Amino acid sequence: MKINVIDCSVIGASHVRSGLPCQDSSSSYTGETYTIIAVADGHGDPSHDLSEIGARLAVHSATDILKKLADDVASQKDVLLSRMVRDDFPRLVVRRWREMVKDDFCNRPVSSEEEAATAVAIDEETVPYSRYGTTLIAAIVTETNVIYAQVGDGDIVLLREDGSNEIFSPNDQNLVGGATLSLSGHEAARRFSCGNSSVSGLRGLFLSTDGLRNCYEDDQAFIRLLSAIAGMVEKEGVESSINIIREQFVQFSQNGSGDDITLAAVIVPLRAEGKTSATKIEDVNAENTMITDSTEETPHDTNRRN
Repeated sequence: MKINVIDCSVIGASHVRSGLPCQDSSSSYTGETYTIIAVADGHGDPSHDLSEIGARLAVHSATDILKKLADDVASQKDVLLSRMVRDDFPRLVVRRWREMVKDDFCNRPVSSEEEAATAVAIDEETVPYSRYGTTLIAAIVTETNVIYAQVGDGDIVLLREDGSNEIFSPNDQNLVGGATLSLSGHEAARRFSCGNSSVSGLRGLFLSTDGLRNCYEDDQAFIRLLSAIAGMVEKEGVESSINIIREQFVQFSQNGSGDDITLAAVIVPLRAEGKTSATKIEDVNAENTMITDSTEETPHDTNRRN
């Protein structure tokens, strides 16, 4: 199956004004028989001051674990990858992420004031995982299935060749007051939502952080945007399309959510009989509306989405 793969992030307008870094991250990997994409949204609250690193480590952890599971399945034909993602991926990715966070924290330069406070043996109880807090969405597309896992907010959308779409909406990923579940939570492995769908008739799989969806008031406009992106990638190619997408996402953030925006996608070219005139991404840009962003603080395990 011929596919195009994109992943990109832009810093949010509110982060530019506040002098904050982009706290989103994304990754993609294409193997011989599968493709992996992942996005993560580091928490914006000041207590999560290393969340941009946590997000980067999250997408790399997810990619590493999904590659290992997919390769294991290749040598164990009786094992279903979807079952392994559901049963094993959450536990394995949390463990891998925590290992990488611990390594980063132990090797992080500290000031003289911090040195005295941290002059203790580093173990599971003393690593400040919450400082690296982030959401995570990861997916793998094989020759037969689309398999995905999510902790925290963000969107998973499948577009079909016939024009239909599937929006994966896990329960309880968004909490009261604009908070979200976190990869740094004490029971993160139990809070993942996982699912799978057939690859038959797939037009595109899109993973995005909540900064993109929050630019729109309804699902229809959001779906039109993703459809326009799929058409543009097929027509213009990946490199040119990513440049346009980044430019448009900067405008989306300025006029909409104010948040960082990240998108990763696997796009399947339409067959000749299914091709129609497509909406341009610039046209969909005009449809997005202002949504006020919030900067209130929240406690540790109820993490701000920005």
